[in-house]
Amino acid sequence: MNIRTIALAVALALTGCATASFTMGDQFDTVAVDMIEDGKTTTSDLLRWFGEPYTKSVVSDTDQKWIWTYSDMKTSATSFIVTTTSKTEGVRKTLDVLVRNGVVVNHAYMEKPVSDPGMNVQTFP
Repeated sequence: MNIRTIALAVALALTGCATASFTMGDQFDTVAVDMIEDGKTTTSDLLRWFGEPYTKSVVSDTDQKWIWTYSDMKTSATSFIVTTTSKTEGVRKTLDVLVRNGVVVNHAYMEKPVSDPGMNVQTFP
């Protein structure tokens, strides 16, 4: 075996990659967000359009905060002989609704792509 073949075998042995995907919450229809009318939309409407919220919290005797959230992410890491790099990409959506006595008082929707170039780490000095 010549030195090039051995060097290539060592380089391949020291190179690797890994990926992981994860989701949080339940996917919900963003088209229905435009149907929400503050002061008119009821909790029954919200449940019909979006299903059960990810969280419900009591704000006061009459007010509750309902939140739907969904994240779909993929993280990958690649290791070369002396460096490791990682990267995360995906989407995060959140619908935040203030409900008073069963009627929407205020709502906010946010959707943003997530793109984190991660880090590049040298594994040997």
